[in-house]
Amino acid sequence: MGDKFPNYFNELVLKFVSWLDEAEQERLSSTVLHEACSYSLLAGGKRFRPALLLASADMLGIARERLRPLALAIEFIHTLSLIHDDLPCMDDDTLRRGKPTLHVKYDEATALLAGDLLFGRAFYQIAHSDLPAEVSRKAVELLGLAIIDLCDGQMMDLSASVEETPDSTDSASDRKRAAEELLSRHLKKTAALISLSVRLPSLFLTEAEDKEISLKLEEYGRSLGLLFQITDDIIEVTSDTQVLGKNADSDTRGGTPTYVSIFGLDGARQRADEAAANARQALSSFGEKADFLLWLVDYLLEREK
Repeated sequence: MGDKFPNYFNELVLKFVSWLDEAEQERLSSTVLHEACSYSLLAGGKRFRPALLLASADMLGIARERLRPLALAIEFIHTLSLIHDDLPCMDDDTLRRGKPTLHVKYDEATALLAGDLLFGRAFYQIAHSDLPAEVSRKAVELLGLAIIDLCDGQMMDLSASVEETPDSTDSASDRKRAAEELLSRHLKKTAALISLSVRLPSLFLTEAEDKEISLKLEEYGRSLGLLFQITDDIIEVTSDTQVLGKNADSDTRGGTPTYVSIFGLDGARQRADEAAANARQALSSFGEKADFLLWLVDYLLEREK
């Protein structure tokens, strides 16, 4: 396929970034707090979630412009989760996307309020749009549920500790319990917003189409989100801070169990392959229309940062 899919991915990212630039020019205030939001929003990053949303829309034949408020809302929520995750009371990270984290650049209070402000901006984007009323209502419902999952997943992260990582002396049931808790944590913290990004375009379909298609998109998104997290855990022990643009040991430094710490490197790679297979199976009925989303599975398997 050559550069076809990477170029297409870049096209989606550039489209979204143009929307984000417009939104930042139209922001409601120019106070330090709003400038702090812009610092994090415009710091770069993969723009993976909004690009995924637009790719799903293309596959379903939904005009990209109709997804603008939803793409912005998704990125606002994702960015606020990163700002809050980096706080000293959470993961206590000092580097994000190759730059000082927001609380380091400004201060903790500003970082906390900037995240809260982005929460408000996400829902304002949807309410202040020309989305059909039913699409807007359902999008708010699903985004709210995804945020609840994000919070639950982060709390599970904080509650997890190195003592919960099983070793060779633990029983099979202990290892099974640890694996189940890890899966539940990452389906909430990582996969929820990724799965929602894939599913949201289906809200523009008829009710009958939405019910059938959204389930397949949701399963693909959950599997892709899990794959994203597993490869993230692998990268943290196989890459370095300069390549990642963030502290490479952020999880292991805090003693949080990861797929590598529980299953080992080979075991984590095996589970990445299983998640990839599940993602491919979920889109098996979409034919060539799903080629990019299927390529994305291989991209995540092979990524280095």
